[in-house]
Amino acid sequence: MEFTEHGPEGADENQPAATVENGHSATDQINRRKILGLAAVSTVGAGAAALLTAAPAHAAGTTNPAASVAMADTATVTYLVDKRITSSRPYGDTSQATGGRSIIGVFNNGQTLLGQNSYGLAQSDNGGATWFPRNVPTDAPASGSKAGKTAIVAFKGNYYFQTLKSSDGRPGIFRAAPVAGIGNFNWSGSLLNGATGSTIFSTAFDADSQYIYWGEYGDAVGGPSVYRSADGTTWQRVLGPGGFAARHVHGISVDPYNPGHVYMAVGDADSAGYNYRSTDYGATWAKLPGELGTSQAYQSCQISFDEASVWYASDTTAGMSVLRVDKATLTPRWHARHSHRHTAVPGGLASRKVRDLTMTSGSPVVTSASASFTADDAGSRLRTLGQDFIPIDTYIKSVDSGTQVTLFNSAKLTISGVSAIFGGEAWGVMAYYGAIDPATGVYYFVSINGGAGGNVDGLFACYPDGTTVLLDVLTTSPDSRIYIGSNRLWVQGFSRPLLTL
Repeated sequence: MEFTEHGPEGADENQPAATVENGHSATDQINRRKILGLAAVSTVGAGAAALLTAAPAHAAGTTNPAASVAMADTATVTYLVDKRITSSRPYGDTSQATGGRSIIGVFNNGQTLLGQNSYGLAQSDNGGATWFPRNVPTDAPASGSKAGKTAIVAFKGNYYFQTLKSSDGRPGIFRAAPVAGIGNFNWSGSLLNGATGSTIFSTAFDADSQYIYWGEYGDAVGGPSVYRSADGTTWQRVLGPGGFAARHVHGISVDPYNPGHVYMAVGDADSAGYNYRSTDYGATWAKLPGELGTSQAYQSCQISFDEASVWYASDTTAGMSVLRVDKATLTPRWHARHSHRHTAVPGGLASRKVRDLTMTSGSPVVTSASASFTADDAGSRLRTLGQDFIPIDTYIKSVDSGTQVTLFNSAKLTISGVSAIFGGEAWGVMAYYGAIDPATGVYYFVSINGGAGGNVDGLFACYPDGTTVLLDVLTTSPDSRIYIGSNRLWVQGFSRPLLTL
């Protein structure tokens, strides 16, 4: 079965239509369009009642049954988008936390939420319905915009809060016992201080029943370090400073199915995008075998798990949004059938074609006398036709004038009179925040510019068969880890129910 998604009016003829291949019934595809806020405009043939059967939830340590697919009669369903991305609010089932709060901790199966905005910290004890103000540590900025990519982790009955300190701007980790209802936290002083030049990343902080783990982000003097603690007070450096070829740590996550197993992702800025594993609660670490431990093509950030696999949220434009690694063999494969970057933006602005692009080898600056560049073109993709004179998936970094732009990548050749397509709206290139729902096998991720291009942020789902679908357009940058629990997901200030197959 195949269905076709129409791009925005005026989209160029070279943009392929989005398709879904054999493997889902027509009814299931209509249900997906309901999820997306899309209107089907044609009927389907007989046999369309065949459904994707449910993959029931399973307890930790048991096998997750694979979802099975019932085939339907062949039918073509064409649909149109009935909502534009210029809406000031997300659509579908996605909601935003009141007060613009970014969720930085999810506990008690999604009932206890901790969020931060420009006014400080707040807590909800009922899944976000109501909120109570909370205090931050004395040596921490109240405003989330000044605190960095904060996160709160629960460990041995206490909360641990990673934030940038007010006193010196370096990372600090603070501890407090949970508080319900109205009241304040009794925060400790900083229990671990990051090195000069380091900062924090929300996915580089995690805990299991025995240890809490933290890795340095930013540009630590002497190189990054990785720490663990058995009591939250005394911390042991288990890697670094330096000693492993990486600029900083992107992600540290414990495997809930295998006690003592901890996975780590490192990389950035042309340093090695290695992936590591510890099987002794972080005491020792080893690179994963093959290209997982040697190639920047597998660079990632957030790491999540089901019983059989490790799921890596891709931090590279070379892959397909999500990397799946078999735990038994440590064999990687790209799970998605196609990159989210090639999904049409619903209601997006039209792209434009020029025939007089001029560029110089090694320079990111390109010019066109006929382009009439505007500020709206910043973040848009630029593609040369006939030959890749610039790297594929190159985006406009800045608009210098009506005839000149600067790209994120440099030209491969010096040439003039090149035909190219540019402008319009494109998804954020990076997909480095994502998490698997082990009960259904659906993987959720967000698209984000990440300094690599794109001007629209979105929330996507990748089905067990690798089909990637858009769930929602997000109206603010989702620059935070994804949390899953209590049949919901949270990312930044957004929340929505999980999909049921």
